[in-house]
Amino acid sequence: MRKIALLAAFAASLFGAEPSYEVIETIKKGDAAKLKTLISDSDNANASIAGNKTILMLSVWEQKLEIASILIEKGADVNAKDASGKTPLMLAVWKENLPLVKLLISKGADKSAKNNEGLSAADVAELTGNGDIIDFLRADFMK
Repeated sequence: MRKIALLAAFAASLFGAEPSYEVIETIKKGDAAKLKTLISDSDNANASIAGNKTILMLSVWEQKLEIASILIEKGADVNAKDASGKTPLMLAVWKENLPLVKLLISKGADKSAKNNEGLSAADVAELTGNGDIIDFLRADFMK
């Protein structure tokens, strides 16, 4: 019995915890107070859903700045990559959300990371044509 429990724990550590339906819905609704009660540590903050997308990536996709901030405070990896190599920063750029871009960079997001197609966040910004994000990434990159 102990061996089965150890194997299950090892498998979970390899693939990350899977968030509950309640966590996913809380993120989508943007309920920061409730999320704080549901996420207790970095294991929970790095939970992943389909395609290795983390719940931080979900919060970025849903454009929930406060939720993303809470997850990062709880230990979410700002440089996690999904199955296609996208990072939370790339998603924030794609969604053209400058406050999320600024948050992620201020918390250590790797601006030079590339996805499986060889695109960086700056490349994604060029594709979206969002001048504010392009200018911010260029200015920040020059620091």
